Amino acid sequence: ENALMYLEKCLEVARESHEQDNEGKICYKIGELYYRSEQFRKSVAYQEKYLEIIQHQMEDTRKVVDEGMEKTETSMKTKTMEAHASLAKCYLRMKEIELAESHLNHYNQLAKELKIQNAQADSSYYLAKLFEEKGNNAKAIEFYKAYFEAAKSERPEKKNRALVDKARVTYAIAKATRNTKHAVTPAA
Repeated sequence: ENALMYLEKCLEVARESHEQDNEGKICYKIGELYYRSEQFRKSVAYQEKYLEIIQHQMEDTRKVVDEGMEKTETSMKTKTMEAHASLAKCYLRMKEIELAESHLNHYNQLAKELKIQNAQADSSYYLAKLFEEKGNNAKAIEFYKAYFEAAKSERPEKKNRALVDKARVTYAIAKATRNTKHAVTPAA
């Protein structure tokens, strides 16, 4: 509660100072606080504002060409990816599957483009769960496999052994479940 009050005051100052970058960061943090307290609608409002600020900054960045452009663009894409991840998780919790799927697809695409393995694993896992919930087992297995591949492909110094094992087991269970369903034939 104190953190929220503090961040709201910081947000007010950032807005008054026309500091869009800080305004965006603060919106993201407030959205995360609301997510943790399971106030998903409020979280979505702040995460959407964060995404809007990033997109506005990206448009401004494209107008200005300088030597630091590539680094700035990568930073903006990373922030965009984070916003889509947060929005997807909120929509999943609110059972708004189509919106969750849209944001998960953006999250997954940016993770691949930026070559961030742990984000690829995370987005693939959530997409697999989403397709499983929708009853599309073939698509779910495809994403469980991508989850496993991304988890095991992480650089050795960043590799999380528990994540790799979880991904391996989850993928194997999904495949086994699918194969079991196809192998069972009704009695005549």
